[in-house]
Amino acid sequence: MPGEPAIPAGAYTGRSLNVHLISPANYTFYDFKANETLTVAVTNPTGSRMTAYIALYRHNKWNVLGKLGEVGPGENRTLSYPLNFSYHGRTAETDQLGIAAGFDGTYSGNIIHVGENWAPYENRLASTLSLFGVPMAGLLLGILAMIMGRVFSVTQREHIRHRIFFISRPAELLADVITSPLFWLFELACGAVLVAIILFFTLSDISPDIGWLIFLLGGAAAIFMPVVYLVAAWAFKYYRRQTFRLMVSMFTWGIMATLIAFLINTACTLLIGAVVGKSVAFAIAAVLVAPVTEETSKGTGVLILSGRRDFGGLLDGILYGFAIGMGFAFIENWLYFAVNANPVHVGGVMEWAYDMLYRSLLDSLGHGCFTGATGAFVGYFKARRPAGGFAVKGFLLGLPVAMVLHSSFNLLDVIGSTVPTAFGIPLPLFDPLLTLVIFVFYICLGIYLQAREKHERPGTG
Repeated sequence: MPGEPAIPAGAYTGRSLNVHLISPANYTFYDFKANETLTVAVTNPTGSRMTAYIALYRHNKWNVLGKLGEVGPGENRTLSYPLNFSYHGRTAETDQLGIAAGFDGTYSGNIIHVGENWAPYENRLASTLSLFGVPMAGLLLGILAMIMGRVFSVTQREHIRHRIFFISRPAELLADVITSPLFWLFELACGAVLVAIILFFTLSDISPDIGWLIFLLGGAAAIFMPVVYLVAAWAFKYYRRQTFRLMVSMFTWGIMATLIAFLINTACTLLIGAVVGKSVAFAIAAVLVAPVTEETSKGTGVLILSGRRDFGGLLDGILYGFAIGMGFAFIENWLYFAVNANPVHVGGVMEWAYDMLYRSLLDSLGHGCFTGATGAFVGYFKARRPAGGFAVKGFLLGLPVAMVLHSSFNLLDVIGSTVPTAFGIPLPLFDPLLTLVIFVFYICLGIYLQAREKHERPGTG
């Protein structure tokens, strides 16, 4: 802690100070966090007054927690210190605490051990997830099944003309490839690789019985809103609506893009962290690296799809980009819900539920809105030259816009997460506003474009 003396590690390991643990050596916990008072008896063997400190050994170093008190010459004194415990995903832990006392920069010390038993809390957590989380996940998946059943009943007569064997342009061939169900399987396989990584880190971070629950419940929560948003975006275009199969193709592209961006982001974060430190690296990666890698990997899907002559115009481009963002959000949210922001990391089940609700509603929307900007430019330029192959100019103009929007969102998120509410939950002040403004703009633009097209082409649609 700032202001505390730098006590050499040898002072603790030397075990030259007489320290006796009075408070219990083992604690049992029933909640995510707990406070206990550590009490020790310290004997001063010298003829001078000594100041005693307590330290915790963690991450291969001794971290001074604070001052225990003063011990007079030859005195045996009982000292107390409040300890804060929190669950870290392990059923049992043993804390190594150091007691050091000294004067004039000379210290002697000793080591005591305190055990933590979190089995009762884990049982309670597992029961909560099973009793409330599993039925809720079943409800969400059931709602999705009904929604998709309705969509498939409406779209079962859809037909997409492919030119795999009768090709006129390479751009059309590549666009046909990425809309093929066989390519969907490849994209889903890429997503499965990242899902396997998510499962690995989830089970390595927490006990397996709870880890599996968190993984499965996190997956159910992660897929719900992206699919709802995907269907809503498809249904939004009531005039000359594009086929749902193309929207699905873009959704699966977003799933594949998640793996690409994850690998590049991770590598860049590790490289930056080796230079500036871990915490700074995460901030730099969020604001400067992730927007570039993620928007490029997502936006490329819209560019390739623009090889189709029936791509459509500006609104279609927005919706295709939005669909890619939904596929990306699905896997990324799963990563957050099961690993980066699981109940262990955010401080409990209620905080976890809050984070899932926030990310599902707003962060998912953000990914769609950002890539929708790339799609808007691609669609605009494609409409001007329907038979002109890929809309590369639109991609090159729209991609920087998507990157800036994404970077601004992440920067505002970093700023907003530092402002706590009265309940100790990060309060997002700025980034939701940015997302909602873009989203409302797209809705207004879509209504206007469809009304104009219907007016210009009466009797079609």
